[in-house]
Amino acid sequence: MRPRGRALVGAIVGAVIAVSANVSAQSTRPYDAPIVTNPRATIPAKPASYLEQVEDGFSFVFHPAAHERVRAAIPMVTQTRARIREQLGKEVLSTLEIRVAALPEEMRTLGPTEDISHYAPTIAFSKYRLVITSLGSPRSLEQNELGPALAHALAHVALDEVVEERSVPLWFHEGYAAHVAGDDRSARAQTLVMAALQQRLYGFADMQARFPVDAPESSLAYAHAADLTRFLLDKPHQKNFQSLLERTRLGDPFDSALPAAYGVTTAHLENAWQANMARRYAFSPVFLGAMAIWALCGIIITLRKVLAQRRLRPEKPNRESAQHLAEVEPSSAIEMVVARAERMALHGRGESMGATIPMETEVPKVEHEGDWHTLH
Repeated sequence: MRPRGRALVGAIVGAVIAVSANVSAQSTRPYDAPIVTNPRATIPAKPASYLEQVEDGFSFVFHPAAHERVRAAIPMVTQTRARIREQLGKEVLSTLEIRVAALPEEMRTLGPTEDISHYAPTIAFSKYRLVITSLGSPRSLEQNELGPALAHALAHVALDEVVEERSVPLWFHEGYAAHVAGDDRSARAQTLVMAALQQRLYGFADMQARFPVDAPESSLAYAHAADLTRFLLDKPHQKNFQSLLERTRLGDPFDSALPAAYGVTTAHLENAWQANMARRYAFSPVFLGAMAIWALCGIIITLRKVLAQRRLRPEKPNRESAQHLAEVEPSSAIEMVVARAERMALHGRGESMGATIPMETEVPKVEHEGDWHTLH
């Protein structure tokens, strides 16, 4: 082969390898926290009409229409950073720029690349210490909730900062961000309750294989990932979680760093987590449902007893009737009631109740000289 041909083939092979590496890297990255592979990419200057506010290391650059909502979100952002620092055991997120657009379409003009997901409400560029979001949601006509959206993005940036952007499983990255932000916590709990009752709880391998790359929030694997992160981060395990991140930062593969950090085999850790899920999402709902049924039965029984006692209890006469009935004999009382009924019947026929009908009397007459005369 000629030197020119070999050079062409080498260039093609190199391009294929580079593209494959890029695809592989992106497949292990959250859709809302991409890696920018273009070395020439830079952060564009902020729009001239945008405002800026600096708070405790955070630089908020936002559209004027977002002023009130940004001001309301600042305390939640700082509280989220404090919680993340406690969980990770590192002073992360010392500086970060947060850009807030008015519309989702404007987000593409505020970051180092336009190649971002159309569904992401917030984009985290860890390498550039930059987070981009918008007032509107790209998924619906409702407004974007800045507090939870920014908390989710901050978790992505903080995790990358601790492990120094070393590779971790996609479910781990998204699970940690979802746990920190509390994304649709009630919906995730409902999903896991149904999975537990139907005996469809995932293991580590199932979750990794079934985790969707783009917009995974509604999937069962996403709910499992957030719950596994919760389990790994529980107070008794917090030091183990920090050890896992440190081992990953030092270059240990995640699959081996996980059992080493927790001091048990992966199978043992998985069994402990699934047992915890079974108690949390299967036993508790069934127990609470049974208690609710027993409480309802108790209320029904009590109400039936009260109604039965009321039916057996004689009616209390009023004071005047009781006094009058005490003064007469029982038979007299009955006769009096009958007489009153008869008088009312006569009154209904238009007859006078107290009047008597006079009898006609014959006027005396006498005869005198053949004529009859009436006596006066």
